[in-house]
Amino acid sequence: MGHRFALLAGAWTTFILCFFPSPAPGWEVPPVSPEHGPACFLVVEKAEQRLVWTNATSTQLVWQCSTGSSGGDKWREGDLATPEGVYFMTRRQTGLPEKLYGNLAFPLNYPNPVDRLRGKTGYGIWLHGRGKPLVPRDTRGCIALRTPMLKRLSSLFALQRTPVFIGETAASEFSVAEASTENELVRQVQAWAEAWEARSDTFFSFYAPSKFSRAHDAPFERFQRRKEDLFERYDWIELEIGPVQVLPGPGYWVTVFEQHFRSPSYSDIGVKRLYWQHSSQWKIVGEEWVPGTWEPPKCKNPLP
Repeated sequence: MGHRFALLAGAWTTFILCFFPSPAPGWEVPPVSPEHGPACFLVVEKAEQRLVWTNATSTQLVWQCSTGSSGGDKWREGDLATPEGVYFMTRRQTGLPEKLYGNLAFPLNYPNPVDRLRGKTGYGIWLHGRGKPLVPRDTRGCIALRTPMLKRLSSLFALQRTPVFIGETAASEFSVAEASTENELVRQVQAWAEAWEARSDTFFSFYAPSKFSRAHDAPFERFQRRKEDLFERYDWIELEIGPVQVLPGPGYWVTVFEQHFRSPSYSDIGVKRLYWQHSSQWKIVGEEWVPGTWEPPKCKNPLP
């Protein structure tokens, strides 16, 4: 079965390169570390029009896909390009036209905070099925997959938890510099959590205020006042965070972890995503909070 899929993937790649030449080079998705990366994830390679279900040590499945009819990264609403970066599926959507979407779609969190910081516009970027023959570069910016394949895949990945890396190509070798960055960002997250738990003003030093304001279209001062009010309101705060995943993006990194907040009168649990950029220091330029308990992905091969 695996040999048959390898032959099909090779034939699809040859077809792409002959009849749909790749546009100018875009982001090359770097390898994900087995130490601080997710147990499994998706990689979309736009140059070869393929979607890979993989983990940090081995490729498990390679499937044909179709991306936006325009090449390059997405910048503007209606430009028909597929965005490049690291994203997450937010929900499951059905009741859609069968021919275009295969009656199944998983919207991505585009634009993410860094996309908004960069002034990117648009919305409605989905990973969806296809109820007609799959043609390369045949969407308005989404990623289309044959519906039977998407249904199999959907039994494995986890909403809000499984990263989707979208790039022009994908690299194969993990660098020492990337390992150093991962370790540093894990330390930064731990120090960030300790400052929050201590209700310390140093908590705000982890952020880049002007970038954070642009990414969230709101003054950083508003965010700071809200946190300071909580520091004053609660006699104590406990912040428990789960294992930190560190994910590379084009010009940014994302740290992802489960967060459990407790105080004398309020508690919550959810997934926190911090978006980091480096100038002279690593700073948080955006964040996302997804409340609730989210199941982890099932990292196994879906084929019989």
